[in-house]
Amino acid sequence: MFGVDVGGTFTDVVAVRDGKISVTKVPSSRSNPPAPVVEGAKRLGVAGSTVFNHASTMGLNAVIERRLPKIAYLTTDGFRDVLDRGNVHRPLDAQTDPA
Repeated sequence: MFGVDVGGTFTDVVAVRDGKISVTKVPSSRSNPPAPVVEGAKRLGVAGSTVFNHASTMGLNAVIERRLPKIAYLTTDGFRDVLDRGNVHRPLDAQTDPA
């Protein structure tokens, strides 16, 4: 198992194998955020891991500092309300398995 936290300055990579914890830090890259993750994974030899956890301090900081890129929402014709549907309250009986 291994996990990463992509921060603004460093990307922390942690691996757990056979009860042993290994840690490395790699300088983060704003222009290529996945590169430090790959480098850290190589350093720790996590090939074949079946569990991967990801956190992004860089992403969280962008939200907190309101420094986000412009985005667009594209959808198929007739499905513009799909975002609102996710917030619809569904009665409890509609969520139960009838079997």
